[in-house]
Amino acid sequence: MNDKKKKQMDRAVKAMLNLGSMPDEKEPEFTKADLDRKFRMRVDRKGRGTMVEVKESD
Repeated sequence: MNDKKKKQMDRAVKAMLNLGSMPDEKEPEFTKADLDRKFRMRVDRKGRGTMVEVKESD
């Protein structure tokens, strides 16, 4: 693995670990539309990650 890929992987892993745990709530009933949703992780300059829903442009 080259240095650029290694830095990208390290940054992504750090961002995922900084997301924290899921809130302790009751398990919801998922619908087909819920399961078809897609998300992408965005990382800011400080290395904090946030999940952003990917919108399909039709």
